[in-house]
Amino acid sequence: MLRRATASFFGEDAEKDNLYGNDAGKESIQSADGLIQRQGSFTSVVPDDGDEDALTQTFGRAMDAFLAEHVVEEEGKRQEVSSGTDIECIPASKKRKQRPQKHDASEENRQQWEKTHDWAVAEIKKRVLAKKAGNYKEIYLRQPRLQPRPKEYFGGTEGVTGEWEERGREPFPSLEAYRDGIYNPNEDLSRPEIYARELESIDHQEITEAHIGTPCSSMSPLFQQCSVGTRSIYFPYGDGLDYREIVGNILAAVTTVLVLALSFSGKRWSIENPLRSWLWKLPLLRVLGGAVSISVHRFDQCMYGLTPPDDPDTRYQKATLIWSSHYDASLTLTCRCKGPTLCGFLHKKLEGRVKLNGKWYQRAKLAGAYPPALCKAICDTLCPNP
Repeated sequence: MLRRATASFFGEDAEKDNLYGNDAGKESIQSADGLIQRQGSFTSVVPDDGDEDALTQTFGRAMDAFLAEHVVEEEGKRQEVSSGTDIECIPASKKRKQRPQKHDASEENRQQWEKTHDWAVAEIKKRVLAKKAGNYKEIYLRQPRLQPRPKEYFGGTEGVTGEWEERGREPFPSLEAYRDGIYNPNEDLSRPEIYARELESIDHQEITEAHIGTPCSSMSPLFQQCSVGTRSIYFPYGDGLDYREIVGNILAAVTTVLVLALSFSGKRWSIENPLRSWLWKLPLLRVLGGAVSISVHRFDQCMYGLTPPDDPDTRYQKATLIWSSHYDASLTLTCRCKGPTLCGFLHKKLEGRVKLNGKWYQRAKLAGAYPPALCKAICDTLCPNP
């Protein structure tokens, strides 16, 4: 009762663009819950709906591997091992541009990241143990306090939320800390009281399905290539000196726990980020990949109509990856750069700035808004029977 969904990360360039970035990555083969990562390929074995026995059986090895990573048995005592809270500096030989002082992380920022990481590891540990013991529902799931509805996280333009509304789903308002450039602390998912509130809502089964577009500004290859970022295969969380990377780490940790809770409560979910985002390489996300069944969708947004605001006769290709609880072929449309493009348009580079209405905007930031066709495909995956 298992169906297999396979997607290539980098298509024809898989050998050149290995996910992990070095030879050690090519040797990294993780097999847990039917999930295999190697040389840019991601294979997911996804249980059919309702096949709870098959799903439960797949948890065993993944959970054991995760617990072995974080717990060491020594002389009869259980010694906790933190695999990511020690923030070390990158090698001195790594050259980087001078970071603007406003982006310097404070000691308080670093402590916040350490506390969030420890919280995430503890939550994952408790929940996978409860799932393995077969008493997850009794321990965590509660009766809804509100009418259960879908919810979009980090939904600045509310594209998915709008599509749900078109389908009559009456979603919760999307969560976005910087809507229209104005900061709202009550929607800041990096704050402990906010992510605890959202986790409680999931445990009360008030979220029927969720889409999470985790912010990727500090995760992008461009951020690293410009010698500003400090993430590397040896230091995927960075050196702890850049505030933006710390915030990115916190939001990635929160994303991991929310998705785990959604999956264990039987709800549909999806996570979106650029194909080469560092989000997919973070240890916590890889732990998630070993704890739950994942369907992987690799696609190019030009196939869904992602258009530069100043050049409607071209398209941004923007290779993207979505992890989700369920597989849908409508989220696998890929294009090509050489020869005639499959989308039928020339591709414009997603770099630099563009001037709109007298103001300058980063192209990458504007391209974060999903085109309508992509919103429809995401909703087809999350709620296939509108």
